[in-house]
Amino acid sequence: MKKRNLIIGSLLAGSLALGTIGTANAGGEHSGGGFSHQGGKHHRIFKQLGLSDAQRDQVFKIMYESKPVKYEKMKKMHAIRKEMRDAIHSDRFDVKAVRKLAQKKAAILTDLMVLSAQTRNQIYQILTPEQKQKIKELGNKRGHHGHGRSHGRSESS
Repeated sequence: MKKRNLIIGSLLAGSLALGTIGTANAGGEHSGGGFSHQGGKHHRIFKQLGLSDAQRDQVFKIMYESKPVKYEKMKKMHAIRKEMRDAIHSDRFDVKAVRKLAQKKAAILTDLMVLSAQTRNQIYQILTPEQKQKIKELGNKRGHHGHGRSHGRSESS
């Protein structure tokens, strides 16, 4: 049982970290609320929520199924980073080529962020109403409002 929980925690840490990587690259900040925790600390939330064995199995399945798509996107991201470094260190700087690489990177980051949000929502859907309320309370304690980004601004700004 402990070994399975360790495996689930490790997979969750790796998979959910991809969501924060994409957000960090996009704006330098991590997304707030719900399941996104810096440093893979999200397993604490799952423990605080008191997930049943069946819920843990579902979380494992959700994370496992999203992993190949995230992996392919990250491979593309690494290739773009290499191309960008090559462009930067070139004797002839090509603004159009760099702009095209930046657009490709933005598209991949968008895909990663959407996939991460979708995965987190699938996990959210398996929670009981009490667990959903608890996750909202935990998010509010950290200064976040739901699953959106919180930058100290009001919702209307």
